[in-house]
Amino acid sequence: MSNMSPFGMNSFKPSQHNIPVTYHLLTFDVEHWYEGYRYRDLDGWQNYPPRDDRMVERLLDIMGETGQRSTMFFTGRYAEEFPHVVKRAAHEGHEVASHSYSHSVLSRMGSVDAFREDLLRSVHLLEDIGGCKVKGYRAPKWSILDLNYLEVLQVLHEAGMEYDSSIFPKFSGGTGNHYPHQVDLVSGRRIWEIPATTYPLFGLRLPVAGGLYFRFFPAWLTHKAMSVCQAKLQPGIIYLHPYDLDKNCPRLPGGNPMFQWLRYYGVDTAFERLEVLLQEYKFGSMLDWVTNQKQEGLK
Repeated sequence: MSNMSPFGMNSFKPSQHNIPVTYHLLTFDVEHWYEGYRYRDLDGWQNYPPRDDRMVERLLDIMGETGQRSTMFFTGRYAEEFPHVVKRAAHEGHEVASHSYSHSVLSRMGSVDAFREDLLRSVHLLEDIGGCKVKGYRAPKWSILDLNYLEVLQVLHEAGMEYDSSIFPKFSGGTGNHYPHQVDLVSGRRIWEIPATTYPLFGLRLPVAGGLYFRFFPAWLTHKAMSVCQAKLQPGIIYLHPYDLDKNCPRLPGGNPMFQWLRYYGVDTAFERLEVLLQEYKFGSMLDWVTNQKQEGLK
């Protein structure tokens, strides 16, 4: 039997789970550790020295050791402060994609024109630093529906983006497409939408493969979600922030107790959980996957 995955990359036998391994998508939203505080207008983060390059460098190290590729959605503000991280990610074969310039949710941008300005500022900056074309976008806090969705996708397409990955599933499930799919634009062109991975349970769709939910739900549930994707010949999408994995990240006072709990729950063991996934599965970037679809004749 061939050891090639449905997505065209070699697979390898998992060490602990009897799950057939396929080609999944590993993504990181690379932003400053204090963005959650800044979003809530909480101060104190300004008193800490720069530290956001450390965990991303550690992630690049472990991915190099395990032979994995990822998509790194950088904010422009992060790239300006740590250009060496962007350069290293690009040099080591990871996809450099946009997570906006300012890490402002689209509702705070206020208009499609303001969104376009922020997007282009981030794209030009990342391309100058990384020396490669930016082809993908993820909205801060999954906020792409804050403005007219199709207008925003049209702006992304006009800016050269081949895909968006900003749709976060609702627990209620709904009728939306929960797997990568193409969206028809008003211009007659199409763009890929790659939503976050969910696990169906009792009529709900649990977002178990990233962020807080990666830290909150048991590890076996993330593996189950990946197996469901594999059964449907779809890639599972892992999404994480560097601070999700950083047990030494500063813990500032302020905000309500729920924010503090959500922000730090499970951080102490998250990096080890990621290491297991990197040994269990084969990962690639979102642009790798989109390019593969083109090569297989999906227009």
